[in-house]
Amino acid sequence: MLHNTGAKPIVVQDLRLCFPEDGASIAPLSWTSTRSHLRPETNDALKLPAGFAVPGRGAEQLFIEFGTEFPHFTPEARDYRVSIEAKLGHRKGWRSIITFNLHVARITDPSRYIAYKNSLEDVTDEQLAASKSAFEELAAAASRRAVVKGEAESNGPDADAGVASGSPDELRVLVHRGYFLSNASQPATGVSHFANESEDGAAEEHFFIRVTNFFPWEVELEYIWFATNPEVHLVRPERPLPARLRSNETFEAWIPVSEVPQETDLEGRVRVRLSDSSVFKSRLNHDVPPEGFTARPGNS
Repeated sequence: MLHNTGAKPIVVQDLRLCFPEDGASIAPLSWTSTRSHLRPETNDALKLPAGFAVPGRGAEQLFIEFGTEFPHFTPEARDYRVSIEAKLGHRKGWRSIITFNLHVARITDPSRYIAYKNSLEDVTDEQLAASKSAFEELAAAASRRAVVKGEAESNGPDADAGVASGSPDELRVLVHRGYFLSNASQPATGVSHFANESEDGAAEEHFFIRVTNFFPWEVELEYIWFATNPEVHLVRPERPLPARLRSNETFEAWIPVSEVPQETDLEGRVRVRLSDSSVFKSRLNHDVPPEGFTARPGNS
């Protein structure tokens, strides 16, 4: 809640979350988005950062999200002294508008978007232990993510960056060929004699690309393409990108086989790039049932 006690409006150009007692070891977290309400719900509108004005002798209530990309910052289950700083239209530089203790130990499931009270008054020892364990697991996963990203950057987008040495497959990209069923009320794949027909009367074969997020945090799929010559990017209105995937969620898209250059090992030539620039490589999906529905499109 921002309260302007003066008579003139105040323009807020930008906000950030700082850790004054941790020095340079923790960089300020940028303003990443604004939510329409605090309680996580499916109709929660997510807006990009944008300047706003607080009217004279008025107040403005906002639900601001601060963040950065993993593994740049992985919090610990402890108290942090934090300061919210603002860039104001009538002042130069950043100015602190409030400083308080952030009780991170209150958070018991850091991989999900959940609203917590910033208080330790009613927290039990069991909850504190669960929080410590959850953040230790998050730190270990962030360390593995750093290795994966490092391999992707050093080897290039065509490298097998989906699996780092000694680490689990945390973003799985599987590709198979199939057809759309003509007798299904929802998008479904199956064998050719049930398939929709193309304009010339022949069943049209498609590549189906399934991306599953096994990271303990939400990721954003930025681009999906075939690493062929020339490259073929997936641009489908039914599956818009970028798309967000929560932990253990699956995104699936498709493209007609006829739109991809006929090269070898096409099931292994799909690349998925995340918003942090890490790139993951596909492999053939060997475990495909004769019929099945396509996965959800993710959260755009």
